[in-house]
Amino acid sequence: MELPLYCIIGARPVKGVATADGGMDVLAYDWTTGEFVRAMAYLTTLVHPTDEDAEFVDSVAFETCVANLRASTATHTVYLRHHDLVGRLLAYESATGEFRELLKVDRPVGEKLWRGFYLTLSAHVVGIYSTARGPVYFQDAVRTPLSRARTRATVLRGVSPGVNRFDLEVAGETVARFDYTAPEFGQNPFDPYDDEEMADFFVWLTAGISNGSLFDFYVADGDDARWDEAAPSPSPPNLRSQR
Repeated sequence: MELPLYCIIGARPVKGVATADGGMDVLAYDWTTGEFVRAMAYLTTLVHPTDEDAEFVDSVAFETCVANLRASTATHTVYLRHHDLVGRLLAYESATGEFRELLKVDRPVGEKLWRGFYLTLSAHVVGIYSTARGPVYFQDAVRTPLSRARTRATVLRGVSPGVNRFDLEVAGETVARFDYTAPEFGQNPFDPYDDEEMADFFVWLTAGISNGSLFDFYVADGDDARWDEAAPSPSPPNLRSQR
């Protein structure tokens, strides 16, 4: 096998490089630092390229992809709507993962909202936002791009009374696993949005991953990734009053 090998697996640049003893090491792009880290989980994909989500490229295309990824996460402050609370926003720094909540009226003039939503859980924030390579899931400062063929999500309902469990796996690695209080829904039979998917952010996210709609819509960056607030969103959130 001729080394190095360059591959884009989902949205992640991965390369196979020769070692001093004649073997191969596998390095993958780290979403947090923008550098490469050892990731032998991708060895099978490089050696037996049957993964439909893997694209082998030359060194020029590979370095271009890496440069674009680093540039796309270096400058943006992403303004997201809270999934549940009217008028509450998150300012999320895509390069560092730093964040702060603010009221909608305090959003800087000229800054549009991005495609995506967030939710607060105790002192933590979770959510998704759009980039040119597809949706990015974040949990506090940790950011993980989601690829269609390598992302799995489940919601296990009723692990204890009134509590659900959310699991998110990307490329065989557990990205998120936690329990949360299940929101109420189905109280108003005349409200078309009073259902579980609208009320429960994680059920909505799991459904979008499972049916592919999340990947179809959350592929945009820059101005294209921001909402036109005069137009309806493709999947209206369950916006509630402050609680």
